[in-house]
Amino acid sequence: MPTQRPSLVLGILACAMLALAGCDGRGAPDSTPPVLTPTYHPMPSPSDIADADIVDATGALTAYWNAGDNLDWTDASSFDSFYALSTGEQNREDRELYGELLAAGWRVEGTSQLHILGVGDLPETSGEVRLSVCVDISGLRFFDSSGVEQVRRNSVNVPARTVVLTRIDEAAGWLVADILPRETGEPC
Repeated sequence: MPTQRPSLVLGILACAMLALAGCDGRGAPDSTPPVLTPTYHPMPSPSDIADADIVDATGALTAYWNAGDNLDWTDASSFDSFYALSTGEQNREDRELYGELLAAGWRVEGTSQLHILGVGDLPETSGEVRLSVCVDISGLRFFDSSGVEQVRRNSVNVPARTVVLTRIDEAAGWLVADILPRETGEPC
């Protein structure tokens, strides 16, 4: 089973891959939750972050999540467009985790639901936005190489996260740089 850093491995499936922790092969219930669209609840933004940056970073995060939910698990080259939406530590983790899953013949079905609560802590550097999010991963199903569904044990269906987005330059736009556990702010 792929290893995960304690703070979080995922971004879309970043948080979704949290679900891999403790799979036991038992069948999951047949109920499928309704598909929701990402939401954004504006909060007062720190004065040093422009509203346009927050809107653009939110759009980049939504694109990242949607790309992760729509990966073609039969075609490794299809992951390149997903990898292009992250940078730094998150990109390294995505490549490592998804590479391991693909090599092992795993696949993921369903979608996660991203709920953007608003701007998180003040950025550590300029060109950075931190968003507080909740991610509902209850709609994801994981299958090993033999097609047996792997069921999550001891994982949270709606983890609270802080997503760090960074803008390296204007051409690249905003990229997901890290997804961290969030212990303060609005609960999920």
